[in-house]
Amino acid sequence: MRFFIYLLLLAVGFLVYVRLLERRTVFCPHTDEITVSPADIRLAYEEVEVKTPDGFLLNGWFVPAAHPSDRTVTFLFFHGNAGHIGDCLDKIELLHELGGNTLIIDYRGYGKSEGRPSEEGFYIDARASYDYLAGRKDVNRERIVIYGASLGGAAATELAPQRPVGGLVLHATFTSARDVGKMLYPFIPGFLIQTKMDSLAKVGRIKVPKLFIHSPQDEVIPYEMGKKLFDAAAEPKEFLSIDGTHNEAHVTSQEAYMAGMRAFLKKYFGY
Repeated sequence: MRFFIYLLLLAVGFLVYVRLLERRTVFCPHTDEITVSPADIRLAYEEVEVKTPDGFLLNGWFVPAAHPSDRTVTFLFFHGNAGHIGDCLDKIELLHELGGNTLIIDYRGYGKSEGRPSEEGFYIDARASYDYLAGRKDVNRERIVIYGASLGGAAATELAPQRPVGGLVLHATFTSARDVGKMLYPFIPGFLIQTKMDSLAKVGRIKVPKLFIHSPQDEVIPYEMGKKLFDAAAEPKEFLSIDGTHNEAHVTSQEAYMAGMRAFLKKYFGY
């Protein structure tokens, strides 16, 4: 009997360990003070607050295109994990150079946004951000392109089938949280990981044009995950392979990145 009690205590202890590890790995909120803004790179912007259906205020920036029109593409940008909107000025600048509007929002618990992060909250924040953006008079909702980078790709893939959008860009994102968990912690059985973020199961339902961007040198999310997502996606779809690390590939391969983005926008948006 004592053996079974020890075994039970060991199992409970291991489960608690897995839950704590999962919580610390899936969401790493960056809550440092945001000391920069698009004005630092000479871009006009509007600081916005998005209220979620469950009562939290999300902080973000809306950066208008230099020459807006009813044909302007608007990027709804979902950033990666260990950061906040203040860490994304380089990406915002590139999207601006492409001629689009950009809305970037911090998820609950990140930056100045209220609340604590969770998978369901993550998806609620994505929907609320879209609904705010689609309600603006200066945005053509048929030309909204959801852009998910790394962790943000899970929000983008969840949102795209639920709202009318023009396109989807997945940059260095993963197949599922369980796949990442098995990669990082092979000693943990997959069924113990509660977080799903199963983009692989969702991407086949997304009918709008899709661009997948990944680097073979990505040291955080394997290139093979990006290819697996692409293979599972329905047409129309494009794959852009660039060089560089997880967080720097769009800078290291800026010329190839911008050319690929422009080709995607021209092909599917005449832009």
